[in-house]
Amino acid sequence: MNNLVWLASYPKSGNTWVRMFVAAYLGESGETRAESGEPRAESREPTFDLLQVNQYSRSDSLLAHFAELAGKPAAELTDEDIDTHRLAVQERLARSIGQRVVKTHNARVKPNGQRQVFSRFTKGGIYVVRNPLDIVDSLADHTNYSLDAAIGLMNEPGHRLGRTDTHAAQFVGTWSHHVRTWINNDNEFPLIVLRYEDLTQNPLEQFGKLIEFLGWDDDANRIRRAVELTSFPSLQQAEQRDGFAEKSTVARSGRFFRHGESERWRKVLTASQAAQVVIHHREVMEMLGYEVPSAGRTNAARNGRPYADQSSGWRNLDCCDSSQLSSAAKPLSLAEASVANESGCATRQSGDKSPQSKTNRRDQQIIAYEIYPQTEMPLTPAPINRPWMDQTQQRYAYRCLPLTLANQAGWVIANPTGFTVYWNGGSRPDDVILTFDNDRPEKRISGLFGHGVVTFNMPYLFRTPENINLWVKGPTNSPQDGIHALEGIVETDWTAASFTMNWKLTRASHVVRFEAGEPICMVVPFPRGLIDALSPHKQSLDSAPEVAEAYRRWSADRDEFHRLIKLGDMQAIGRGWQKDYFQGRDPGRERFDTHQTKLTVRPFSQL
Repeated sequence: MNNLVWLASYPKSGNTWVRMFVAAYLGESGETRAESGEPRAESREPTFDLLQVNQYSRSDSLLAHFAELAGKPAAELTDEDIDTHRLAVQERLARSIGQRVVKTHNARVKPNGQRQVFSRFTKGGIYVVRNPLDIVDSLADHTNYSLDAAIGLMNEPGHRLGRTDTHAAQFVGTWSHHVRTWINNDNEFPLIVLRYEDLTQNPLEQFGKLIEFLGWDDDANRIRRAVELTSFPSLQQAEQRDGFAEKSTVARSGRFFRHGESERWRKVLTASQAAQVVIHHREVMEMLGYEVPSAGRTNAARNGRPYADQSSGWRNLDCCDSSQLSSAAKPLSLAEASVANESGCATRQSGDKSPQSKTNRRDQQIIAYEIYPQTEMPLTPAPINRPWMDQTQQRYAYRCLPLTLANQAGWVIANPTGFTVYWNGGSRPDDVILTFDNDRPEKRISGLFGHGVVTFNMPYLFRTPENINLWVKGPTNSPQDGIHALEGIVETDWTAASFTMNWKLTRASHVVRFEAGEPICMVVPFPRGLIDALSPHKQSLDSAPEVAEAYRRWSADRDEFHRLIKLGDMQAIGRGWQKDYFQGRDPGRERFDTHQTKLTVRPFSQL
């Protein structure tokens, strides 16, 4: 029942504008008619009722949904109640949503890995993204914060939109975390990324792409009229005429639809303020094709003048073309997505040069036979994100390419239900005490082997290509306090036996929590006989002059970079970090041809 189409964004990024367009488009028949049923005169000024937006969108955070399921008044709901019933609320929305979108400002996943959006009910997603430099001024006005305080909110890992009388709190996190959790959705559902700046520059083209993606009637006249009805001046007039219920009660300007400009940050932010945004969000800004200002050797940042007055002291760094974002430039329609997923190529670029691109795919199939129907233990490509990595300063951990490649090198199987486990230190199976959410025991999870081991029965029987084993393990780089994933290598090219996934509690009298949907097993293909075939040797570095020279050049370059950082050299600070390995080259050398910066781990298609 995957009926939900999410409309997601970081706050003040254009979510409401897109909702308005959707309402205007769906509210129109093929040609707009007056109440009498006659076509409206073309000369009539376009008008739009802002209240109409709620007819064609729903919120995932409406307290009334949670209160009904929890059986208590909305005022008595706790955060735990919200988390407990979130999945059921989305299931109920999926049953009744019709041709509407679901608005959310929630990050798709919290830093602790807890899901806030469940793909099992999701048909697709619309993610609206805006230059974080422009968000600052809009967020400051909306919250009645200073510009510096608004920047602090955008950089705060624990940032939440506060609870209201009608809506639950929404977890937002940092701007970069929010963007990553939606754009890097691990191929769980089709997604279109709309940049606010592209919507303002070419609304007809961009909203046309949205309608095509959604698979709705592609009527150019309806698109044109909906764009006219929801142009920023039209929305401002409607708000001035009728008011708008979603306007912040503390907004300094007293308005919701304020400026709607791109690049306004140049007028209002100082260089120092712009730098605080860039320091925290540079990588994601570059990924999305946003200009990244970087400090040169100047004192302009200290004088408090707007950035536009300081341009002589700044330079533009190279950044990626936004057209490189396949989901934004050429999104698959929801209808096309199912076909693309069957071929396993939903997000694969036509020019993919990964080492396996020339391999005969028929000979390289990995098949997961479903032992049970409706397993509730989905098998998906391993995600790149890790909660502890999100929480590192400026997300530095993601700059370690070996770490991120290892994170995504395989597929993960999700836990079917939330539960806690307690071990009293004994050796018997019943010394492992499992307490399941909602008092619903899960037969596939037990203390079968005793000795503090938690066992998950896997719902799949794998078949891999000849001489390819599966390394069965816990999710890579995902430490758990008090418990450790046991690992095994299984010859899955021939065996008819399924396997279990086991976790060993490392200390007694300690409670460990497993959330529903969190990965509890990771399978990684591993060639049989590879280790046996390798001939290990060690020798002096100086016995290989070319290797020694390359190493010492790299070491000297790294030491010099650290020296400049320590001295406060702005050019070195502007670089942020050395990218030689990430870019596949040693200092002063050409890029290594087969270097990988990401893995193409395809989702399992249904045969």
